[in-house]
Amino acid sequence: MTTKTHLLAGMAASLIFPWARTPEGIVFAFAGGALGGVIADMDKFNKDLDDGKKKTGIIMGQIIGWSMFIIAIIHDFMVQGLEYKYFMEMPVWERIMGILMFMIILGFGIKFDSGRHMHTVYMGLLLSMILHSIIPSMYIEFTLGYMTHLLLDWISGETDVRLLLSMGRRGDNAIKLR
Repeated sequence: MTTKTHLLAGMAASLIFPWARTPEGIVFAFAGGALGGVIADMDKFNKDLDDGKKKTGIIMGQIIGWSMFIIAIIHDFMVQGLEYKYFMEMPVWERIMGILMFMIILGFGIKFDSGRHMHTVYMGLLLSMILHSIIPSMYIEFTLGYMTHLLLDWISGETDVRLLLSMGRRGDNAIKLR
């Protein structure tokens, strides 16, 4: 599957449940689903960018997914919406820890992952919990987008989707879903 396919599937999955009824809610649903749909493929920056055909799709999908997420957050902070109020009421150490943990996992996914860790149900749930601590109104849509990504990869057989993290060199000790 391409990154653009994962992006669109994540956005569509985020609108399955009808709780996004306001324009702001729909924007957050799309942004969470878009980010969840593309974040598992952060490791493709290391291995697939040599292929010229895949390069444009990977970069465009990631840029669109991350841009939607960032624009939704910036907009909410500019109008001082619900996320802004929640974020400002949090203790400073919780804000810093949540953002730091999210960035560490992303950095790990970009630098060291080869599709083994980011394509696990465990990592999707871990990222969702961390995102919930920072931006609570977006974590369900993020989770739906992430799990849709894993489902598409599992159906296509393109990537091994695992239930838990693989600790071995080849990932033989992981519980695979296939």
